[in-house]
Amino acid sequence: MDSRNYAGCVDDHKAWLAGVFDRAAPTYDRIGDSYHTHFAERLIDLAAVDGDASLLDVACGRGAVMLAASVRGIGRVTGIDVSPTMIELATADLRAAGVADVDLRVMDAENLEFPDASFDALTAAFALFFLPDPARAAAEFQRVLRPRSILAVSTWGREDERWRFEDDLLTSAGSPRFRALQRPFDRAEDVAELLHAAGFSDLQLHQEGTEIHFASKQQWWDWHWSFSVRGLLEQLEPEAVVAYRDACFGKMDALKTDSGYPLELTALIVTGRSRQR
Repeated sequence: MDSRNYAGCVDDHKAWLAGVFDRAAPTYDRIGDSYHTHFAERLIDLAAVDGDASLLDVACGRGAVMLAASVRGIGRVTGIDVSPTMIELATADLRAAGVADVDLRVMDAENLEFPDASFDALTAAFALFFLPDPARAAAEFQRVLRPRSILAVSTWGREDERWRFEDDLLTSAGSPRFRALQRPFDRAEDVAELLHAAGFSDLQLHQEGTEIHFASKQQWWDWHWSFSVRGLLEQLEPEAVVAYRDACFGKMDALKTDSGYPLELTALIVTGRSRQR
């Protein structure tokens, strides 16, 4: 593919993804049990960032990592996200939580608009798999960190096998032009390989899990419109969306428990240090 055409495709993908998260932002992590808070707290704890450190949170969403950092006494926090609406709502959420000293900006993770060696720590929660060029992003992470600074990233690990039918049914529903997931990074070794190639060392691999419950089938369906899967559903014909929903509802009957419909979530967290310059 011509380099100009490739660049245009990448730009189209990023614009599409920003739009998906703009539309998802009002209900992002607000339907059913919250889990971003849990994983954000574990990310910050495993990073062991000093209280006086300057932290950059990449793909900050509505601010779960920044809030966890603030609660733990990390006072200088900057957050970026490709979605303007996420930044707008994160600003309001953090202000409502009493976090005033935070710098929030709309920015591309692969093109960080900061000088070299600007931060003492960098976090990126559930972001790598969305990036068209994760190696470029990792190089940018390295560039903006000071020597021997901490990096902590998270991705999704193994899926809950009880819900495997979702992917099968969604695949049969249609072939969207755009897909949010670029590369799964669902093995910690793949994340470590990416970061090692960018010059990070002292890499430590961790696995974290939690279980959430949906009170009803409708709550589960509403949740699907609150994150990246929304982007796939929006590209399907209306009839295909209804057929997919109804087919999933039928499969969910076997999952019902007294506490609702359980979903086990597994996150992989990798921490490391930037190179000594």
